[in-house]
Amino acid sequence: MKLIKGYVFIAEFSPHFKSLFGKGINREHFENIQTNGLIPYDLPEEVQKAKSIFLKERGNNANLISGKFEMKVAQSPQDLEVFKGESDLIVVWNVKDDISKESRLLGPIVNGQLPCSTLPGARLYNTGFQTFTIFDKSQMSPYERAEYLMKEVNRQGWSAATMAQFFLQKF
Repeated sequence: MKLIKGYVFIAEFSPHFKSLFGKGINREHFENIQTNGLIPYDLPEEVQKAKSIFLKERGNNANLISGKFEMKVAQSPQDLEVFKGESDLIVVWNVKDDISKESRLLGPIVNGQLPCSTLPGARLYNTGFQTFTIFDKSQMSPYERAEYLMKEVNRQGWSAATMAQFFLQKF
């Protein structure tokens, strides 16, 4: 199991489109967490600095919110078993091509939001960062719903996917 902890900022470009930013790896100061290898900032002060640079570079067209970020990412079939009976689950879809690598974060389809193609899930930034929880009105458990989405990503996307537990506390 891989544990990822740190700080991030959310850029809300519209009510239906938000991006999660962490430490800049392929570029300076900030980068979408889905393309930087899921690497958050170590300190809240780093987030504040990155937010001010983001506003200087991109203008004031987004509402920026700081957050504390934690993910537990399964790295083996045994790790997946740990998530049975748990809540706040997502799917991490690992997409690679010749020039880039992306860890797409997927969650449940939320009313009024866009699904992710024909998959039984949606990009997390389109769901307001909602996860598969025990509070969902579904006959399936959060684990079963996330497992179904993960298997459909494997089947339809011909790509590797895994499950993770996702926490984001805005401040």
